[in-house]
Amino acid sequence: MNREAVDTREKILEVASHLFAKFGYDGTSIRDIASQAEVNVAAVNYHFTNKPTLYWQIYERAHQRLTEEMQQLAQPGVGLVEFCLKTFDLMFRSGDMVKNTFKLILSDSVPEPEGELRGFCSDPSRVGPPGGEILLAVIERELGAETCRAGKVWAVRVLFSSIAHWSLMLSTSYFGKICKVNPELSPQRIRHLIQLNAEATLAFLKAHGADEEKFSQAAPAASRK
Repeated sequence: MNREAVDTREKILEVASHLFAKFGYDGTSIRDIASQAEVNVAAVNYHFTNKPTLYWQIYERAHQRLTEEMQQLAQPGVGLVEFCLKTFDLMFRSGDMVKNTFKLILSDSVPEPEGELRGFCSDPSRVGPPGGEILLAVIERELGAETCRAGKVWAVRVLFSSIAHWSLMLSTSYFGKICKVNPELSPQRIRHLIQLNAEATLAFLKAHGADEEKFSQAAPAASRK
């Protein structure tokens, strides 16, 4: 694919992401996307075949972008607490992408993924959230084999859900207004909460991480192997 084709594809994805987030799946047509992206309908169909494929390509693109950037954060020597803070900073900076991606997922009219995308979205080997495997590797690097895998998977979900929740909230204009009158909800204060949450999770794993039974209801059987 030449540079012009790549640029056209990226432009379509960017425009479609905003339109789907604003108007929903049913409220956005291929013609709307083509018009806003300043391309013809044939170009959209050439790159993505149909609207469902385009919809899920947006999700896959956001997932891969976040995963790649998280991988760059997980440099040797970066501990769990520092990694969580860096991931929060990344998602806070990427507020529009985070918000739009959640809007895509939360839509009641989301089409079923097809072909390779079906496998991408339902792969049971994935820990869960974007970059989940990277966060898991950081935890394993810090705690070693003494902590059971089920406990590490539990920690991934606890930590990432907190980071994703606050990143999403801070990306909204309404929450931005609240932050101005309530310093307890400022980005700096939320970042401190992320730090405390990571420290508490790490301390809990150090104290109880060898007790696989404690986490047996918190992770699927495949994660406890």
